[in-house]
Amino acid sequence: MAPQSWELDFGRPKPAPTYLLENKAYFRELYETTGRRGSFVRMAMRDSRESQRYFCRADRIESFCGNLSIETLLGASRGLAVQPIALLDDRKADFDDVSKGAGVCRTQLGPLSPKSLHAELKKPRYNTTTGTVIPNTSTAVDASVAATEPDAERRLIYITDLNRCAILVLLDTASFRQAYYLRDFMYNHLVFAPGIGVTIPSTPFKNFAFVFHLPYYAWRKGPLYFQDERRMNGRPLRRSQRLGFLDETPWGPREGESEDCIYEAQISFLVAGLDDSSYIAYAFVDTYHNGPDSDESVKDYHEKSNTQGHYAMDPLSGGTLDADRPVWSPRLYFLRVLELRIEQVKEEFANSVFMIQKKTLPYLEAGLALEDRNVTMIQARTNESVMAFAYLAFVVSPPAVTSALYSMNKEVLPWENNTRSWAITLGSPRTDTHVTDTSTGESSSQVMDKTTLVAAQSLNP
Repeated sequence: MAPQSWELDFGRPKPAPTYLLENKAYFRELYETTGRRGSFVRMAMRDSRESQRYFCRADRIESFCGNLSIETLLGASRGLAVQPIALLDDRKADFDDVSKGAGVCRTQLGPLSPKSLHAELKKPRYNTTTGTVIPNTSTAVDASVAATEPDAERRLIYITDLNRCAILVLLDTASFRQAYYLRDFMYNHLVFAPGIGVTIPSTPFKNFAFVFHLPYYAWRKGPLYFQDERRMNGRPLRRSQRLGFLDETPWGPREGESEDCIYEAQISFLVAGLDDSSYIAYAFVDTYHNGPDSDESVKDYHEKSNTQGHYAMDPLSGGTLDADRPVWSPRLYFLRVLELRIEQVKEEFANSVFMIQKKTLPYLEAGLALEDRNVTMIQARTNESVMAFAYLAFVVSPPAVTSALYSMNKEVLPWENNTRSWAITLGSPRTDTHVTDTSTGESSSQVMDKTTLVAAQSLNP
């Protein structure tokens, strides 16, 4: 067998007809050719081998999407279908003209609703002006993109608070080489599951996918409490909890109009493509917990990027990278976004640990003061918070907290040890069972001691 080499497999352009296949909507064509039987979403989510182990995945996504069809979505004039939730960046590198460091871009349309995103993704990524027939498919390629528009070799899709309309749009327009990566990516984002991985199938036709999922708990203080309006099996997709009970000290309530709340949130990122020049990057970012004025909203990114004197923000990187100075390599782009987003999640965890320590300190002090104070009064105040505090204890329990942390190999990642030192590896999220770190054999309680120590170190550098 020939040795594996990135440059050999992905460093050189592929034959032109290969790129034209990216213009075909795989799941939609499959659904139409099978007679439109049953649910489109269920057909897309199930494994091609009809394996029953994938039924739970299809059930969950179908529950999330309901009976929404693409026809209903495109015919809607209000609701989720027309709310702006996406940003799209299509461009092509121009290495022959150094003055075009930003590449050649398609028209930037600003914040897109699911309906308008569908219209853009239905346009061919690669231009053809003659109705070219792709070899071995007998399927004509649409030629609706103006000849003046460049090929969308490098496509970036940013979506906030992924909802059922966005899922339907992405499934309806995904090409064959994107379809299965994207399907699994969306499912893992919805189920609040941590993960990081690289996939390069052992097939003659080489393609790749890099992915990470970073779930975390966000602590917010303010006059408003936000609930996730998305529903999975009748419940909010992301859980949240008011923590007003923490403002009750053993000696009375604290003054103030703001209330502490804790929210589940997740950042997911996928880069999937054919080679160094042809790939799509997707970022799904939860922003509901920051309210309508979130600094990661599509409106905020668009307005700041178009402010005079401000650079064009790359939303997939959290606005840190300059969209007009692209990182063209898919590998380097993935690692750069991973570095920035891990730092963001680390700060969220550090903030949550700090606030827990700060809020629980009065209870610890009360325990030390039992001999000097009225025990009955302290006990009454404390008992009022027992049930709510039990929820908080679950949120910050070893399995719940540490399941969202990751183990990184220092030979792979491009940042310093102090950025990586907070991470460990554990099992599945949302579990009350005993969890063991397979790399060390330590139980979750042992690992939690490490987590607390590292979090404290990050708060006190």
